Amino acid sequence: PQDDIFYRVNDDSISYHRKYYAENGNLNVPDNYTVGVSNLGRAILFSKRIPDDFQIPMLLNFGGGAEATNNKNLKLYNAWNKKHGANYCNYTMGFGMSEAGPVISTAASFCTYNDLKCGIPLVHNIVGIFDEDCNEIDHTCVGEVCVSSPGVMKGYAKEEDTKKAIKIHADGRRWLHTGDYGFMNDEGELTILSRGLDKTWIGGNLYLMAMGNKVVELPGIRDAFFVSVPDEEHEGYKVPFMYLMPEEGAKLEDIEAELKEALDPHEYPVEIRIIEERPWFHFKTHRIGLVNGILAERAAKKNN
Repeated sequence: PQDDIFYRVNDDSISYHRKYYAENGNLNVPDNYTVGVSNLGRAILFSKRIPDDFQIPMLLNFGGGAEATNNKNLKLYNAWNKKHGANYCNYTMGFGMSEAGPVISTAASFCTYNDLKCGIPLVHNIVGIFDEDCNEIDHTCVGEVCVSSPGVMKGYAKEEDTKKAIKIHADGRRWLHTGDYGFMNDEGELTILSRGLDKTWIGGNLYLMAMGNKVVELPGIRDAFFVSVPDEEHEGYKVPFMYLMPEEGAKLEDIEAELKEALDPHEYPVEIRIIEERPWFHFKTHRIGLVNGILAERAAKKNN
């Protein structure tokens, strides 16, 4: 049943969407049923509960987090919309974390976003881009995304964890350091590039999500993503590993040649691992689990 899959949004949102579509020359906006979807894009896309002929023209809002929504997956989600009659809806990405309330920024459903763009900050959220010394930098430069808001948590259970995450800056505001890196354009739209700032010994940073977007639409690739692992030879630096889901019949040597053209030298993976599907944890790619697995492999080799 429809109500088991989606939930209604309030009447203000219904009126807002009707007004937008009417102003843009389309008066055939569905009446009564306006729905929203939480961060379940991937789960819904592959759900066995939704019949192929299920139609939901009343769907006006469908979106999720940017972590696993590369440009190729974004096309898959929008194809799902069209297949199921959601012709008024574009899949959109947002940015947030539980510690921030949880939504920091999001996009209107009539916007078409890609390249990891996550919309504009919600009301009452002040978002800034900061360097490693807590200095606010030009919003168009890449830095740590921080948020000051009434929705920011009071703190973690351990005081030392709270001091790392929440800091009082020179402006007197209480800022949550998200640990995510990105930038904003002059329209205030936020783009998220990576979780954490991973530097390589040969120079350059590993912006993992952006790296995934560089390669995911190359010939022979069904899906792909990167993780960063401590560099065994240079303490304090990281090296990239790539997890690849090739298309049927694709040859790894052909893909490797394409990768060298698409990636900067410091981004090229030290190892490419073939997997069937992304591992998931709380609707995000389980990168931490994969990194821990690589570290466990290293430890086992040393013990032998």
